[in-house]
Amino acid sequence: MSVEFTIDGGGLVDWLKSGEVLRAVAECAAEYMDPFVPMRTGRLASSASAGTEGGVGVVEYAAPYAGQVYHGDGWRFSRERHPLASAHWDRAMIAAAGGALADEVRRRLFS
Repeated sequence: MSVEFTIDGGGLVDWLKSGEVLRAVAECAAEYMDPFVPMRTGRLASSASAGTEGGVGVVEYAAPYAGQVYHGDGWRFSRERHPLASAHWDRAMIAAAGGALADEVRRRLFS
């Protein structure tokens, strides 16, 4: 005996691409990136906002020097307050905690 079936993933795919899901992923990513963001006064880290833009999740840092610090352009930063601080902090976070981030996103979306 055999049973045939098809799965219409359209609804699931649409939900996964929805602003609600993308915003949740961006918020979680911002939280996980925080320890990797260089900190002297806290202005840069506290300027982070998570949202969506053009169908993707976005974490934006509004501090005027955010791009320079992110790219490491002539900036030397202390790791006293954030020992994991790094230029390209998103990449550093994914390398160090990408699996934990994925687990947390699953927990938030499906619990």
